[in-house]
Amino acid sequence: MTIRKQSDLPIWLFSRTEAISKVNRIIYLQLGADGVFDHSYDRQECMLSMSNLLQRVKRRFYPKLAIANEKQTVTKNLSERLYLIAPNLSVCLGSGEEILLTKLEFFTIEYLYKHAGQTITYEELYKNVWKDTANERKYRVANVIFHLRKKIEQDVNKPQYIKTIRSKGYMLTV
Repeated sequence: MTIRKQSDLPIWLFSRTEAISKVNRIIYLQLGADGVFDHSYDRQECMLSMSNLLQRVKRRFYPKLAIANEKQTVTKNLSERLYLIAPNLSVCLGSGEEILLTKLEFFTIEYLYKHAGQTITYEELYKNVWKDTANERKYRVANVIFHLRKKIEQDVNKPQYIKTIRSKGYMLTV
């Protein structure tokens, strides 16, 4: 890769539509790519790989900045992170605390997690979590979100993870 000769910047390869064979992965990595991901990789796994590499780059190229901000960055990142643990139907907060959820709560936060940063309407959430298209089920979605917030938010009146988008739905901010 001629890019690698010119710069030390991180390089990741992503494929959303097709699987990348093991041989091709190895070739890309030998050419200098830092990560090779296809649709079979979990979003959380990709994000953690990128985050780890970016932290190393930051420490290497900006050591004074990294040391000065290390305590603040670690605290901020830990409090903002949220990880799904599917086999346990639970979430793990950045503090390391694992919180067990009901199936509906887990499927709800899982759907929001897959669409993090996007507004998800009440109808879309109901359709994809309950697998039903019945109208006027906003109260069920609101009830599950209420219980989720009680479990994962530090202050339910000022939610950090699940934001209400007025008259539309919810957004997960991680």
